[in-house]
Amino acid sequence: ARQRGVCATPGCNHTHLEIHHVIWWSMGGPTDVNLLIGLCVRCHHLLHRGLLNITGNAVDGFNFTNRHSRPLRKRRRIHYRQAA
Repeated sequence: ARQRGVCATPGCNHTHLEIHHVIWWSMGGPTDVNLLIGLCVRCHHLLHRGLLNITGNAVDGFNFTNRHSRPLRKRRRIHYRQAA
């Protein structure tokens, strides 16, 4: 509900979400709503492969970085006009 059913990764608009523990559950992360985030399958796999990183929480905000620790920005959408 917090993300209105859309992946939390900046620039991603997929709506089939999986719930990720920001502090990984396999490493003892709690199942606290403020530490859970909805990610699409693609972004969730990128995260577990180390190509996407997420820190923070729902109260203070989540931070998204790539594998080089550079912040992710929303991708620009390019609209093309069809020839008449």
